[in-house]
Amino acid sequence: MPEQKEGGGVGNLYRSTLRSGSIMRGHYRYLDVFQIVVSTKKSSIRDGNYLDIEYNSAHANVTYNEADRNDEDAVFYENRMRERAHLDFLKELISLLSIVTNQYYNLDFDEEISIRPPNQENIEKFSDISSSREIRRDPDRVIRRQNFTNSFVSIHPSADDFFKNYFRLDAEARSRYNTSVFLYQSTRKILLTSASMAIIGNISAIENLVDFESKKDNKNPEHCKECNQVIYSISRRFKDFMRKFSEFDVDDPNALLNKFYSRRSSISHSGGILEIDRLLSKFSMKEHREFTEIESHVRIALFNYLLNYDFGNETIRK
Repeated sequence: MPEQKEGGGVGNLYRSTLRSGSIMRGHYRYLDVFQIVVSTKKSSIRDGNYLDIEYNSAHANVTYNEADRNDEDAVFYENRMRERAHLDFLKELISLLSIVTNQYYNLDFDEEISIRPPNQENIEKFSDISSSREIRRDPDRVIRRQNFTNSFVSIHPSADDFFKNYFRLDAEARSRYNTSVFLYQSTRKILLTSASMAIIGNISAIENLVDFESKKDNKNPEHCKECNQVIYSISRRFKDFMRKFSEFDVDDPNALLNKFYSRRSSISHSGGILEIDRLLSKFSMKEHREFTEIESHVRIALFNYLLNYDFGNETIRK
């Protein structure tokens, strides 16, 4: 049987430095799980802005298969995984923060030396925040377009409930939600090289949860008895999900969602990549606005989905 590791209680504490597009002033803490604070590394106009995240590995969602004690290689790799499990938890936290703060973060390490980050700094306790003010709670934080301004890091007022629900998820639900927020987080980096691939990543983040919800409800796609085509298509389920969990200020959300999904299908199936990916001679603000619109609605849906997560049927899919 797999051994459940670091699922709660007292774990190791770590500190990591993140690069951010916004200035960190104050702190945000969620229970004994993690906190973000002003970084010990000084921000500058040339190097950018930094903040530190301190976190408790006891809340990681990690399982291990016990290695054969007679297999030295297997034992080595199992021990290596255990030593670096805190990095997986760090990635979770960074992706979750990218939703509730609407801010992209990079782990601060020299990627020219190593493609994977080193083990992070062990600390004995979280930094004292008694004399620090909490970062601003902004009710519009999640619904805003991408944050490109040199503003201050802020967080949605319901962040505590968001994280509470996240750490209530069972292992499977947490893994599936992680997949979606990892995709979302990655699209902001992918955007720099391919907006087309970033759009696919955003739509896929929602399709993953659409599939998960269908499995939770034990729903299989219905097929037409005459032609055997799927009646309840993935595109329709995508639109239903988005109408339920995103927020729209247009008269016809369905038309907007059709445009989103058509764009994704065009890129995936018929080579319809965006002009800004094909040409170096010009930059299409129209296509850039289209991406930011898709990205914003996906972020809102990911946030509201977890904030309103239905824990009542978690066991139905088993």
